[in-house]
Amino acid sequence: MSDNERLTDRQLRVIPYLLTSPSTEEACRRARINKTTVYEWLRNETFREELKRQRDVCKPDMVYVLDRGHGLHFYSLSFPCQPLAGVILLVR
Repeated sequence: MSDNERLTDRQLRVIPYLLTSPSTEEACRRARINKTTVYEWLRNETFREELKRQRDVCKPDMVYVLDRGHGLHFYSLSFPCQPLAGVILLVR
């Protein structure tokens, strides 16, 4: 990557939100960056490469728990690079 292809602080700041949000629009809202701007960045090859690199590093850990007493199934999805970001799904 050349100096001209370096990402800005704002671009680097939105990437964790893109990785941990349910949609691009939600990521933009959480990062407080206009969605039009982020969609422009998503057309930039350098930005897409960094997003992919961080996605590969930040593979989510999925844990499955069965609560036999209540007939409930829990799926916990956590992101090692974002310890406070996660999702818990409850399935009956």
